[in-house]
Amino acid sequence: MTRPIPEETLQAWNSGRKVQAIELLREQSRLGLAEARQLLESPDGASPSLPGDAPPPPGLELRIAAELARDRKIEAVKLLREACHLSLAEAKRRVDAAEQGEALDLRSEVPRAPSAGLVPGEVPRGSALGWMALAAAAAVAYGVWRYFGLP
Repeated sequence: MTRPIPEETLQAWNSGRKVQAIELLREQSRLGLAEARQLLESPDGASPSLPGDAPPPPGLELRIAAELARDRKIEAVKLLREACHLSLAEAKRRVDAAEQGEALDLRSEVPRAPSAGLVPGEVPRGSALGWMALAAAAAVAYGVWRYFGLP
């Protein structure tokens, strides 16, 4: 089962605010940039919907176990990531846990609200404190250079 793309996002896309629509979709679904754009660019005849509540494909757990038995961990992570729409880190964590004997978690990742107004994948900006420390260090270095008359 898939979820329809929210009307607000579709309205932004159809009115030409494509960047805003992609950002909204990424916030709502935790999709990557290319995936969100591709989903929104789907033909008008298709009814675009978000991956999410769909059950994993049958036999996924067996395919992942087979890849692990062949010592192909990267392939197992790829299979889990694509089938459950997980981040790379989450898929690797779940495969590592399965290697340690835990049951493989095949649930899709639940979208979470971005923290502090950040878009998923956005790195928080540094504080001004770092720049102030750098400026102070530069001032001290300049003072030492002038005091000792270094060339």
